[in-house]
Amino acid sequence: VPPTFEQLLGDVKALADSGLYPEASKYAAELLASPDRTPAESRRLYAELARVIFLHEEGNAVHGKGNCERIIINTNMSLGEGESFDAATHRMRALAFEWLQRPASALAEYQQAVEKGIADRWEISKRILEIRRATEGISAKELHAVFDEFLAGQGVSQELQFWAALEKVDLFGREGDHATTERFLSANAARFRDSAFAGQFDYLQALAWYHLGRKEDAERLLRSVRDRLSWAEPTYICAGWLLGRILQEQESPQFALSFYEDVLDKAPPGPYRTAAILGRAETLAALERFDESVESYLEAIQKTMDRPYGSVIDVQQIRESATAWYRDLASRGRLAEAVPYLREAARLVPPADTERQASYAEWQADLAMKLGESLLADEQGTDAATGQGAKAKEYLQEAGREYLRLARLASLNEARSSRAIWRAADAFDRAGDLRQAAAVLDRFVADRPTSNRVPEALRRLGQMYQAVGDYDRAIERYQESLAQFSGTPAAVSSIVPLADCLTEKGDLETAEQALLRLVAHKSDESLRSVMPEAREYREALFRLGDLYIRTKKYEEAIARFQEALDRYPNDPRSSRAMFMLAESHRVSADRLYSDYLDPKNVPHKDRLRATYIERLKKARQLYDGLIERFRLREASSLGELERTYIKLSHFYRADVVHDLARVSDPSDLMPFIDSLELYDRAAWLYQEDPMAMSAYIQMINCYIRLGKIDKARMTLQRARWALKGVPDESFDKYSPDEDRQYWTAYLDWLEKTPTFSLALAGSD
Repeated sequence: VPPTFEQLLGDVKALADSGLYPEASKYAAELLASPDRTPAESRRLYAELARVIFLHEEGNAVHGKGNCERIIINTNMSLGEGESFDAATHRMRALAFEWLQRPASALAEYQQAVEKGIADRWEISKRILEIRRATEGISAKELHAVFDEFLAGQGVSQELQFWAALEKVDLFGREGDHATTERFLSANAARFRDSAFAGQFDYLQALAWYHLGRKEDAERLLRSVRDRLSWAEPTYICAGWLLGRILQEQESPQFALSFYEDVLDKAPPGPYRTAAILGRAETLAALERFDESVESYLEAIQKTMDRPYGSVIDVQQIRESATAWYRDLASRGRLAEAVPYLREAARLVPPADTERQASYAEWQADLAMKLGESLLADEQGTDAATGQGAKAKEYLQEAGREYLRLARLASLNEARSSRAIWRAADAFDRAGDLRQAAAVLDRFVADRPTSNRVPEALRRLGQMYQAVGDYDRAIERYQESLAQFSGTPAAVSSIVPLADCLTEKGDLETAEQALLRLVAHKSDESLRSVMPEAREYREALFRLGDLYIRTKKYEEAIARFQEALDRYPNDPRSSRAMFMLAESHRVSADRLYSDYLDPKNVPHKDRLRATYIERLKKARQLYDGLIERFRLREASSLGELERTYIKLSHFYRADVVHDLARVSDPSDLMPFIDSLELYDRAAWLYQEDPMAMSAYIQMINCYIRLGKIDKARMTLQRARWALKGVPDESFDKYSPDEDRQYWTAYLDWLEKTPTFSLALAGSD
């Protein structure tokens, strides 16, 4: 005989009652799939399936969203037309809605359960109150009225009456109504003292004294309560938590921690256990065990979110506690330790509370910015890399993200939002994330074209694009700033970097014109207020000198470098400017000599000769001055480039003295005598440098011109010996064609040249 439906349904219930929930669920689903199932039978199976899933979820600490939704769906499917749920089903649905974090729906189901005569109506009423307190906010007057109902109600258990009394005492204490507390305790003393809850009444008295500020009295009474009670009793746990609280407020964190740890060791999951976890987090922070403290905060947050109703603490209290530790640590300069506290506090701010969200975003951004900049400063202040640069970048990028979030949250406050975007760009810029910083500023310019920050934004955009080598976009932004905001400090500051970008692009003529706007501006231009004292004027002057060197406009370079030295003798670049000015005189003299030899310039030969001599003498003077300037400094303070300037000055000053012979009377041998001494000194100072070979060649020529053949021969031999002393690696700095073999062959050739060989033969 086939089993009846009642037997089949009984089998499902038996499996569920045995804890075989997956099997029961699967069997119920198979029965539902049968084509012979009647609508009434299906509804009963849906109801049982909901019960099976509920029993499974009721035993879980973490509830599956899908299962909770199936409880609701299956109970809905279990109703026929005109039917309604019984009280127990309403309670089951209420819990499912709680697990789904839908408190309004849970409240409605609980209220239906009470109205339909649920057996434990007072427990359900307590739950309704806990949910309302957590989600709606109830006035103290209404709370007292509800608690009074529990104290006076028929059939209310002693445990629930004590809970109501405990809540009233705590509420009176928070209100500061201590006189009413004492009257309430006196009126209810008989209710508890003559019962199994006598110890609990002493706890109420201790709680009242705690709120009154009689903490030492409360501590003594609480210790007495714990001595009289078993650790398994709930009041033993409450007393342990409150003792921890009192000792914590008396700044005895180590003793407070011992009580919190005792509570955690003995208490089952519940409100006081969660409160003790928070107490542990706070006392660990006071003991500067920050990593453990943060872990406890995370645990307290998770427990409170898992059980948001009926708790001694709520997420707002946790947020305020973590925020207080952030402020305390930040005020003491413990920025890194403050970070996790602020992060955890920030994520507890309700999403709808945009003003508080904005405040926390700003605090997080400011803290991350300070940390990042501090780490960057530490990194830059050490000779060796400390590895803090990567961490600094992380903090600065976090700051940028939080400032952008602040800008969105404060969108109705234009000034605050604009400042936040600006700070975001600063943060990304400091992090070296120039593309992101540029994207932020580009959006700023597009969204706020009338802001007084736009000129500076355009200048910074130009700098950022320039830094990443995007010269076209950099030029576009600099030119936009100059076109729209000419004369503003930001536009003036854009001119030199604009010229740099144009130079990189090879547009040297436009670069020159840009720089001339600063140092040779017309009287009617908006830049006429830029005086030589301005940084931009100074930068433009040095840049023009370099530009003229690059374009071989040496006369213009002489003028600009001379002006730069006259105006800014103490500028860090003055040594380089001095060298380049000497170079401009030397190279331009070579050009003048070419003009001097040109037959077309015969009418101007005297002027050309005089200018040629003047340029060479000025170059000599500048090289001498540069050598003397560096001689007065400690050798260890000289950089590689400065050492190069000194070396070249020694060789080039000998060259310019030697070149005076080109236009001197043939009988005037002083250029050879003077340059011979200078070449000899240069060769001696830099005997391990291949450049010394050129000096030796010039010395040989000078001796031949002076008729000192023996000296020429000796110098040739000196050159050969000197060549042997030049290290191989020294040749790597020069053209690969001028290696040791090259100079050896050159000296051999020189010795065999007719002029040199005849002179040597004649001397024999």
